[in-house]
Amino acid sequence: MKAMLSPHFSRNHYWDEVRSLVDSVVLSMNSIAGLFVLRSDGARCAVSCLSVGVLASVISSRS
Repeated sequence: MKAMLSPHFSRNHYWDEVRSLVDSVVLSMNSIAGLFVLRSDGARCAVSCLSVGVLASVISSRS
């Protein structure tokens, strides 16, 4: 939390990160919905797709 309050931390940068995180979550949800439409047993695919999406978001937000 202190890192967010430091003078070096830009509020605009924070909101860009939040927006990109939301975008990637929405993208993951869309691909999951597509998988469920395509396959009835798409639950395993959806879970792996979601975890890959979350992992990618975390990695991109850390860099």
